[in-house]
Amino acid sequence: MAEFERDLIRERNKAGLSAARPMGRMGGKPKGLSKAAMSKAHAAKALYDKKDKTGEEIGKALGISRATVYRYIKEIEQQQRFVKRKQSSKQN
Repeated sequence: MAEFERDLIRERNKAGLSAARPMGRMGGKPKGLSKAAMSKAHAAKALYDKKDKTGEEIGKALGISRATVYRYIKEIEQQQRFVKRKQSSKQN
């Protein structure tokens, strides 16, 4: 009985997802950082590049944790590498 109910739920779920796709709905969590997080990420990267503050000090100044500071820095560096790769492929 439970297996039958589970199959019904699964079918309804698939039907709903199939109906949503043509309307541009994909579901799931959006990738990347929000605008507010992106501005904090750029600020964190700028402070980190000056090399006069630790990750913990930067976090306290921006109101985020030390781990988030390093996660934001990594995100900005990945974006910068992506942009460089994209620009170099256009030149070739």
